[in-house]
Amino acid sequence: MKKRIHRSICLLALSLVVLTGVLLVLLTYSSFERNLQTQLQNEAQLLAFGLNGAQDPLQALQDASALGQGLRISYIDASGDVLFDNQAEAGSMENHLQREEVQEALKLGQGRDSRLSATLGQQTYYQAVRLQNGNVLRLSQTVSSVYAQLFSLVQLLLPISIAVLLFSYWLSGRMTTAILRPLNELSLDNADSAAPVYDELAPLLGRISLQKRQIDLQQERLRQKQQEFETISENMAEGLVLLDGRGYVLAINQSALKRLRMDGKKALGRHALYLSREPAFRDAVNRALEGSHAELILDEPRCQLLADPVFEGEQVRGAALLLIALTDAQEAERLRREFTANVSHELKTPLTSISGYAELIENRLAQEKDIPLFAARIRQESGRLLALVQDILRLSQLDEGYTGQNRQRVYLLPLIQAQAARLEQALRDKGLQFCLEGTDEGVDGYPSLLEELFYNLLDNAIRYNREGGEVRVTLSKAHGCVSAAVSDTGIGIAEEHQARVFERFYRVDKSHSKKTGGTGLGLAIVKHIAGLHGAQIQLDSTPGVGTTVRLLFPKA
Repeated sequence: MKKRIHRSICLLALSLVVLTGVLLVLLTYSSFERNLQTQLQNEAQLLAFGLNGAQDPLQALQDASALGQGLRISYIDASGDVLFDNQAEAGSMENHLQREEVQEALKLGQGRDSRLSATLGQQTYYQAVRLQNGNVLRLSQTVSSVYAQLFSLVQLLLPISIAVLLFSYWLSGRMTTAILRPLNELSLDNADSAAPVYDELAPLLGRISLQKRQIDLQQERLRQKQQEFETISENMAEGLVLLDGRGYVLAINQSALKRLRMDGKKALGRHALYLSREPAFRDAVNRALEGSHAELILDEPRCQLLADPVFEGEQVRGAALLLIALTDAQEAERLRREFTANVSHELKTPLTSISGYAELIENRLAQEKDIPLFAARIRQESGRLLALVQDILRLSQLDEGYTGQNRQRVYLLPLIQAQAARLEQALRDKGLQFCLEGTDEGVDGYPSLLEELFYNLLDNAIRYNREGGEVRVTLSKAHGCVSAAVSDTGIGIAEEHQARVFERFYRVDKSHSKKTGGTGLGLAIVKHIAGLHGAQIQLDSTPGVGTTVRLLFPKA
């Protein structure tokens, strides 16, 4: 406001100086123009009177031109030819019959005109009088035009304007400070009791006082509601996260922070994806922000997620996320139901196939030549069924912690070589190259379980590899831990499936799994055996490039 008053006063002063100067020049020039025309007219009349009585007009003109101060005298005959001019050679001048002042003089006895030179910035005034002999006497005088006068005025006004502007700046500063001092000293906290400095401020102070009381009342209500919300949410066993319409965290309670292992200061104001990188979590948040309910089980942290949109009218304004911890009983019941459903489905497929082929043979509907083929199919499905039952029994034993042998020192290099030899035919059928590199490292464990672990990893690396690819096993030791990495150059696993591939019966691509075979329990067995040995499993996979499963065994 202070700067605005400064600029306004300075611009006002400058405008007044410029406007005053321009008006002064225009008024002065207008008066000067009238006086000049009157003077030209009088001089022309006097000179014409003298020429009318002169015996030799040309000689009289020559004598008169010597006395003229800045006047141009021209003597023109009735046809427009110039007979005499005191500033130019008369014979070289063009015909002046079409000049306006000459035309008027020939018709009316006298005429006048003025013309502006655009290049020289000068104004020329003409006064013509018709003589008794029919010729025309013309006087003219050239002066600076009004535009030239204004331009010369700018040079004079510039220093004056600068001086006025500086003075106005200094004066406006003092005036502004004096005007604003009472306003700056006015306190809005006691606007209802303060006397108005200016009478015009009384209605404004009254409205401000009323609005301040309303705002204080609303803030108090908001504080009460916020305290009630915080009291309720902080005492909830479930985790609660509130998001705005863009997915950023507005509020999060302690239960949610503990489950997500987050710092409250870092979580507030961040996007919901900062809380969890799981694709399932991201999908649930997106569905809630789009207006749909989402419910799922998160692997990390292990809990149930309920995501619901928050509506204002028909528009989604945000989302509410509820994290419910799964008890051991709930988790066990969920796994039991899931396992039962998967086992039923997996057993049903081969049994249906076996039953169908057997029924065709029993009812003699199969031709003689097809019986060997059907018998082979029955044998294949029986083998698949037997492998599935064996894997289920194996998982049951591992769940109960049964190993069937004592823990001992096991060296991985010959163990892996033996499992690769068992799978040599499968490697040859797909044209795969097998490479084992690293040092012979030993771990404390159960030999038969470790054989089964690496057999399953190598079997998966072969099944899901491309023709002519490579299977590579790398053994190393770092920080006292033994690392065994099994890599392939196969189809890879998409990011959204990587967290679930170690679940029982979980298949990334069911159609591809049917072609490659397998029971869907191999990686689940690997996970259980690794857990019995205290080993960590790391999965690194890129679709179309390959997969690496790394096992980190603890220090012996």
